[in-house]
Amino acid sequence: MAVDGRKGRIARLVEFITSTYAPGMHFGFAALWFLSLLGGFVSLDETVDTWILDLKALLGILTLFCTLFLLRAVDEIKDYDYDKVHHPDRPLVTGAVSRSDLVSYIAGTSILLILMNGFLSWILLLIIMADIGYGVFLVWLEKHSNRVKEWLFLNLVVTYPVNVALSVYTYFFFLERVGGRATDKGVSTIIAFAAAFLHWEFCRKTYWPHHAEEGMRLYSDIIGARGSSWMALALALVATGTMIVLIEPWACSGISALSGWLVLVPISFALLGRKRFYEAKSQATCTRKAAVMVPFATYYLVLFYVTLIVHTAARKDVLFRVW
Repeated sequence: MAVDGRKGRIARLVEFITSTYAPGMHFGFAALWFLSLLGGFVSLDETVDTWILDLKALLGILTLFCTLFLLRAVDEIKDYDYDKVHHPDRPLVTGAVSRSDLVSYIAGTSILLILMNGFLSWILLLIIMADIGYGVFLVWLEKHSNRVKEWLFLNLVVTYPVNVALSVYTYFFFLERVGGRATDKGVSTIIAFAAAFLHWEFCRKTYWPHHAEEGMRLYSDIIGARGSSWMALALALVATGTMIVLIEPWACSGISALSGWLVLVPISFALLGRKRFYEAKSQATCTRKAAVMVPFATYYLVLFYVTLIVHTAARKDVLFRVW
């Protein structure tokens, strides 16, 4: 569909952001992700006594926020054929934006990310440039490989590194600040965060067969609705269980112990989501709302982040400074 020529490029950018990215929500998500992960590294490092929050941390949050926007623009191009059938309201499909618009958003955001991380360190700059490059490469890869494009689990393995790379970026942000080296605890924390987000991803693509539209790419089509719902729950248990083992609240005392056990609370939403999923099986209608686990997965993910921030604040001194 042709782009509405009556709208200027800036107006189309604003419409794209407001219709697909919800800046307030995504900035909040980026902040929670970055701060909880950074806090996790701080709380698990016995050589670090103080959690420092300053403008450098803000640049880290903005890096995640801008990278997620860039990847949203990449996905708009990459998923065009699929969206024409299953998401006809997407901006590229409706003509609200053009491919050249999206390319300009990707280029402009890349420049902004390079400038921001140029103030931080060369290693952080390299990580972000590699993540951008890989995200753009995925457009070419899915265009030339139907296997990667259509095989959902293979697609997950190939595409998920762009998400994990942001956690790696945050880990190196932490290591640069404290002058430390990577440890098993740090790597395990990254794995836990990857599993927490995959819980949400599996919930998003798990439907009962009679609720799904024909041609939807779903994990439940491959391993069954029950298998997919169990996988989603298992990922939440792995994420939370890993953090509990790393935190060792039984070895803490006072408020640190209490805040450590608080990390178990999000699991209740993962369990409730799966319960509601089974209760929804009797519904006969075909609707996207049939992915009933998604709201509960969102609550799980947000609380996973929030409880870890609370635990770090309880366990370590927090210092606010400018730079």
